[in-house]
Amino acid sequence: MKKYYAESIKVDLINWICDGNLGFDKTDGAIANEPLYGPKMRRVDLLLISASGLHALEIKSEKDSLSRLSEQISEYTQTFDKTSVVLTKNHLRSAKSILPRNVGIILFEDNNFTEIRPANCIKRLNKKYLATLLPKSVLLQLVGTQYKKNDTFQVREIVVQKVSLLKLKKIVIQELQRKYRRLFQYYLLDTQNGSTIDDTCMLTLKMPMGFHLGSSSCNVSSYEY
Repeated sequence: MKKYYAESIKVDLINWICDGNLGFDKTDGAIANEPLYGPKMRRVDLLLISASGLHALEIKSEKDSLSRLSEQISEYTQTFDKTSVVLTKNHLRSAKSILPRNVGIILFEDNNFTEIRPANCIKRLNKKYLATLLPKSVLLQLVGTQYKKNDTFQVREIVVQKVSLLKLKKIVIQELQRKYRRLFQYYLLDTQNGSTIDDTCMLTLKMPMGFHLGSSSCNVSSYEY
């Protein structure tokens, strides 16, 4: 039996999502590969971006461990509107006992995806986590350039105090759409005849030289975050 790694599952998952699954519309949405999130600047495997919200996807292949899953999901559900875990059959029973009921479960088996349980929308997100999805330049637009001498962490704290959750969510979605929509369009054009693991790196924002927070499967550089 062929064994699948997370990166190969990811390729098929993107194709499945682009076929209209999980309510995703590729004509106006975007998919981000391994974007950074949260105070610890970790990476989420895939992020679906649409006007209605953000849907995080964590992939657990048969080669992966579930030892960090509870911690990962705790952070995801503070940051994103919806969270789903994509997993192989060997993890299904354990994952059901670990995951809260509002987290979706998608089974990958025999090269097919089956939505075992749909993700529910999280009603109340954590502004501290949401603010980490924005660069300092956008944070300053929300609270004023008088704070430009403060470091990014300090500006985030000011945003959390002064900006409503509703407004912050709106700006986060707009900013992520701005960053990833064009990358996603290029991805769709370049993969019309099939996609590979290397193609997923087209959906990854390039980071500054020497920036190593949050390991990535893509060798990227030179983006000003």
